[in-house]
Amino acid sequence: RIKWARCLMYNMTETVESVCAHPVLRALPTAADMMRKYAATRTLIHNYEETMRAVWMNQNLWDVDDSLTNTLLKIDESGRITVNLDHTIKLLIRESDCLVKMGLELPIVCHSLYAKKNYFTLVNDSLQVSSYHV
Repeated sequence: RIKWARCLMYNMTETVESVCAHPVLRALPTAADMMRKYAATRTLIHNYEETMRAVWMNQNLWDVDDSLTNTLLKIDESGRITVNLDHTIKLLIRESDCLVKMGLELPIVCHSLYAKKNYFTLVNDSLQVSSYHV
């Protein structure tokens, strides 16, 4: 959501700058209206990003704890052994990777998961191969 907000802001800014740089377009009355709407929308998007950052920073530690206590292997409906790495862990690692690239701070629990992402990938891949051969 933060990435979406930043992309939206980037595209809006690019459009507004193009209009402002054009001598004919910037003289139109609609250009002034666009600038007012842009300023209001910029504030709204900034507030939205701040809200999403606050939600992200307050990740519920218990959700991660529950995910980490699941067994790593399970038997599916067909009787095959499958890897049971909780989707929450994969999602948090993926989101953390994206936020690190944007230069945003991570909550401590996500920072720990992100630091161990290669370990989780190795375990998942190793168990995937092992369960396939069983």
